[in-house]
Amino acid sequence: MADGITKRVDDNLGNLPMLISATKAAQQLGISPRHLWSLTKAGVVPCNRIGKRVMYSPALLQAWVNSSAIIGGNDDGKHI
Repeated sequence: MADGITKRVDDNLGNLPMLISATKAAQQLGISPRHLWSLTKAGVVPCNRIGKRVMYSPALLQAWVNSSAIIGGNDDGKHI
């Protein structure tokens, strides 16, 4: 049974690493690491803490980007 679950997770995530560094996450988002840290400290961006290290899940970052999209290109409160 565990093999079936693992296969479904692998199929959904492709070859993405489970967690990436802040530098890599900022690069993928197209923002500076400093801005990413500001968003992380504000609780806006999902992250994982492993000891003192802050890491980011590519899958959660993608979901966050998708959920924060706005309709029509302006922020009138109508998020998709």
